[in-house]
Amino acid sequence: MLRAAKAEGLPVTLGVCPHHLWLTVDDLPRLGALGRMKPGLKSPADRAALWDAIADGTVDVVESDHAPHTLAEKQSERPPYGVPGLPTTVPLLLTAVGEGRLSLQRAVELLSDGPARVLGVERPHDTGCVVEMDTPWVIDGARLLGRCGWSPYDGMRA
Repeated sequence: MLRAAKAEGLPVTLGVCPHHLWLTVDDLPRLGALGRMKPGLKSPADRAALWDAIADGTVDVVESDHAPHTLAEKQSERPPYGVPGLPTTVPLLLTAVGEGRLSLQRAVELLSDGPARVLGVERPHDTGCVVEMDTPWVIDGARLLGRCGWSPYDGMRA
């Protein structure tokens, strides 16, 4: 439906979050309340469809959807929806680049050019970023900067 709307030239913007690209309902038993988010995690087939939408240009933006709830909040009787995403969004997307899922240029489009276009922000021409692609990193939520103290990606290589 969104592909068709974009093909018709309708003003449609599509963003996806890393948790929907890396996690599925199969991760919920491990995550428990930490996997509580909206929209909820879906099937591996749904995740594959999102990667296809990234590949064919349907997706405009990868967004962190950063919801910095503490571990205590997520383990409470009424855990809030959402997961922390800011410290892991770029490393995870660059991991996808290293795995050949998308090009570095496409990652830049999804993380920088797309958001700038959607928000109407003019990007300065002299900007740049240096990225170390050859040093693997294992995500440890307890060591990430911020107040959360956890990550749904704990133990994943990025």
